Amino acid sequence: MGSENILVKKEERHLGTDICSNTVISVENLNKKLIDTRKKFHMVTTNGVNKRIKNPTVCSKLYWTCCIPSLIYGLITRVVVKAEYTALDKFHRSVAKQIQQLPDSTCDQAVLALLGWMPLSDYIAIQKIVFLCKMVTEQSGVYKDLAIHRILKYQYKFDPAQRNRYSVVYETMELAQKYGVSKTIMNAMEGKIPFQKAKAICKGAVKDIVILNWYENRQKFMRLQVFNQIVMRYEPVIWWSQTSITPVFYCRYMVRVLAGMVKISLFTEHQLYRSQRRCNVCNVIEDILHVVMHCERNTVIRDAMWQSMKNSIETDQWNILENSNDEFKFKVIMGFTDVQLKQGSLYLIRDISARSVYNMFITRNM
Repeated sequence: MGSENILVKKEERHLGTDICSNTVISVENLNKKLIDTRKKFHMVTTNGVNKRIKNPTVCSKLYWTCCIPSLIYGLITRVVVKAEYTALDKFHRSVAKQIQQLPDSTCDQAVLALLGWMPLSDYIAIQKIVFLCKMVTEQSGVYKDLAIHRILKYQYKFDPAQRNRYSVVYETMELAQKYGVSKTIMNAMEGKIPFQKAKAICKGAVKDIVILNWYENRQKFMRLQVFNQIVMRYEPVIWWSQTSITPVFYCRYMVRVLAGMVKISLFTEHQLYRSQRRCNVCNVIEDILHVVMHCERNTVIRDAMWQSMKNSIETDQWNILENSNDEFKFKVIMGFTDVQLKQGSLYLIRDISARSVYNMFITRNM
């Protein structure tokens, strides 16, 4: 660069992190880091001897505060290959399943959304893009000169067929193009927009694409039928807030129901598709809506649930619920938030419904 020659090495340890041009070794080093991160997660979520913190909201905060910074340390300033992104996302989902006590077979589209987490690969992409914006908006320095040199070379002379995989700037510009923010980086480099504005634009663009992909992909899974009806926003599901008055055990079970991971055992033939299974008691299509709202086997539990709600909430709130159709009642029971009911009444309704729905499924599977 200029009159100075910059030596390119195949392997180097820089600021406590190993940088290597060999993909296999890079993935092996990352896997060791993932093992250490899982141990740290177990340590920070353990309260005393063999007593684990059960609240998913608390575990989530501990994970993002204590584990994520050390896990992604060094990844922002080096090239991350596809195999590493895959391993990171897989580990990220496994931690989310562990926190929520969901089975390994839970759909990926539900696992992270129930906690409001974005995929780790997208989170790292945000950090890389923001870091590049910060470099090009500095007053002066060798990092700024190198970044501008790389960006201009990428923008005007770069041949994708001859990609220099040692350049983190090239990789970051590819990510910027993927998320549609390469023009924002150029504007920040030229001084047209300040760093804070560029940072907000880049974060918003990545989050918008994550949510858009989530909306499109979740429609493909039959078992997420209830999830698609109830969960409308990419944020922690309401049941994790409900733990303030309802035992975590029942809230976890309601999350399982939303994720389609509860057993409905009264269908006639196991080889039938889920949408073709019929209830042995009622001889109608068997799904979660039928179990909760209509199945004759759960009549006693259902009647007790309605009576308990009537006795617990205000009369005007009960009248709204009672005069609504079954679809609306089902959504309220399962935790739908966009309803014209008071928050206090909704907390009581969810507390009663969580216990009742649990009893319905337990009784059904006996």
